[in-house]
Amino acid sequence: MRQRAFGKFGEVSALALGGAGVASHWGAVARDEGVATLREAVARGVTFLDMAPKYGDLRAEQMVGEAFDGRRPSGVRVLTKVLFDPDEAEFERALETSLAASLARMRLQQVDFLLLHNQVVPDHRAGVWPGVAWTVFAERIRPLLVGLVRDGRVAGWGLSGIGAASQILRALDADSPPDVIEAIANPLDLLGNLHTFDESPRPRDIIARADQVGTAVLGVRVAAAGALTSALDRTLPADHPVAVDFARANGFRAVATKLAMTPALLALRYVLGMPGVASVVLGVKNRVELDESLDAEQAGPLDEDIRRLVDASAIGAPG
Repeated sequence: MRQRAFGKFGEVSALALGGAGVASHWGAVARDEGVATLREAVARGVTFLDMAPKYGDLRAEQMVGEAFDGRRPSGVRVLTKVLFDPDEAEFERALETSLAASLARMRLQQVDFLLLHNQVVPDHRAGVWPGVAWTVFAERIRPLLVGLVRDGRVAGWGLSGIGAASQILRALDADSPPDVIEAIANPLDLLGNLHTFDESPRPRDIIARADQVGTAVLGVRVAAAGALTSALDRTLPADHPVAVDFARANGFRAVATKLAMTPALLALRYVLGMPGVASVVLGVKNRVELDESLDAEQAGPLDEDIRRLVDASAIGAPG
């Protein structure tokens, strides 16, 4: 497994394992298989686990606890998140409660990184777009996250940088930018059902700016929630955003066929070559999908001529 620079935190594996897949967010997975996939990923060189209470309604974190029984493997870093109720009044209490519960589920004494799972939205759009208002984030939430780092309780804090690009870029340009962000990273810049705001998502601008200010970037949704695969693994109505993205990706799948490569692996190899992305978070559900992803990492990033073919396939996809 290749190692890559992760902001100011040294190096991590080129691939990280996300909790959503093994916790059945992308289709049913037997619990034993999910736990086995966690163990297999670490055994084969993955040194970063990306978790959240929301993944599988607590199951992902519980499975970390089951997989490693409180004995975190040497060199493995763990990230989790906090999601605030929109009407929260006591942010410090809610943060402490969430973090303590996450640690208990994972049977850990400490996590390395804590991210805000809510999106940050402009003040004038609060209550219209899902998320927390900029002022609430800047004045009430960010100081708490920075305080956790100052007190040595986590190594770094961060944002789920998928929402309103204007506010993510604003946070990156602030005096205390996040240490880590998660950003959309896939060949067609597809957000699917996560595009819940009336702004252009600008994921590559977000990645570039984070790289400039020294914020480590975790690339997420590499297969665009299944839109960049051979076939959707769950039934969705034709007008569902992911189903719409799947239709938009026909040209991408044609390129994959021409290259005798599965669309998912073509997407992963593309993202592994994206400037500014430190580690790519896998949404794999089982050991078979994990094996395929590890093979793609070993094959390395795409040649430039192939990247140009993929970029040309983006015509008609959202910008």
